[in-house]
Amino acid sequence: MIRFDEETHTYYDENDKEVPGVTTALGVLDSYAGIPEAVLRKAAERGTKVHKAVELHLQGDLDELSLDPAIADYFYGYIKFERELKYRPRNSELRVYSSKFKFAGTLDLEGPDPKNPRRDAVIDIKTSRELMFTVGPQLAAYERAHVEGTGSKKKYRRYGLLLTPDSDYQLHEYTDSTDWSVFLACLTVHNYRGRTK
Repeated sequence: MIRFDEETHTYYDENDKEVPGVTTALGVLDSYAGIPEAVLRKAAERGTKVHKAVELHLQGDLDELSLDPAIADYFYGYIKFERELKYRPRNSELRVYSSKFKFAGTLDLEGPDPKNPRRDAVIDIKTSRELMFTVGPQLAAYERAHVEGTGSKKKYRRYGLLLTPDSDYQLHEYTDSTDWSVFLACLTVHNYRGRTK
């Protein structure tokens, strides 16, 4: 069973030992180098608020009148995606953990493939200007941990869902077979750095 400390954004395994999160492990790629700290912080806050709005919407608990105007258009991009593709996930904000590889994460959406409901998919929601090159490995890690945790034999399609400030969205499928290997390499480097500190 995985435990998540929301305040510190830290995951702990069944022995209460800290394990790296997927995005933390991918941090070794330094994909945000050169972007000012204030810009990154503002983007992270926006992403957190949009994710929370989507989660509350899916639970039927969102008061749309209380939406922060700074994130409302991103949220309505999600609504457009949901309506156009008739999408409804089975799970949202799902904690996943790999006991084999010792990492954890929070999967944004899991359920039917929005392009073909007879298949299954994992989806990560983004509110950045564009989908970063790390999204493929991130989704591969979520998929692997989810499959391991459920004991499922399913093969999931992987999508990045980019919500834009004009109430629109872009859905991109990730199919690169090396994405899992890239994530494992990042996890290895992350763990190595932790041992050498």
